[in-house]
Amino acid sequence: KKHKHDGSNCDDWFETAVTDGCVIAVAADGAGSKRLSRIGARLCCESAVSYLKEKLSALIAKYPTLKSALCADMSGTEFMAACSRIAPLVQEAARKAFDNVIIHLKEIYNNEYCIEALGRNPILSDLSSTFLAAIVIPLEIDGKRQCFSVTAQIGDGFICGINSKADADSC
Repeated sequence: KKHKHDGSNCDDWFETAVTDGCVIAVAADGAGSKRLSRIGARLCCESAVSYLKEKLSALIAKYPTLKSALCADMSGTEFMAACSRIAPLVQEAARKAFDNVIIHLKEIYNNEYCIEALGRNPILSDLSSTFLAAIVIPLEIDGKRQCFSVTAQIGDGFICGINSKADADSC
């Protein structure tokens, strides 16, 4: 709303996908003080979601018992093995997002429009943004629907899960 009112660019971006019944969500809040942050935010989200969708689908195909392992006792080796297969995906998605920003920076370096807008060649910090990524895997444990979430955060944002059907003390 603020951007529309003052005619400035919105520096935020998000992407979502669903694969194998799992939800993937990535959001990036571009640094408003950086002239190209909206581009960095978009690049991060697009590349991270693309990577996660491909790799999560491949992981579930390779380990068909992955979801059932996430329903196991949280202190057991089966659960921990399943977690150790999923967590690196979100970490690597952040690396892929950063790599994509670097690739784009190389492409726009010496670009006449960027130089005109910035008064110089673009640098990495011109594309700055926060990064939030989440994979949410629906599970059924003891007849109850639950969700297993893996998240990553770079910057000043955060991801939380809220049970809107619970009372205030345990939502």
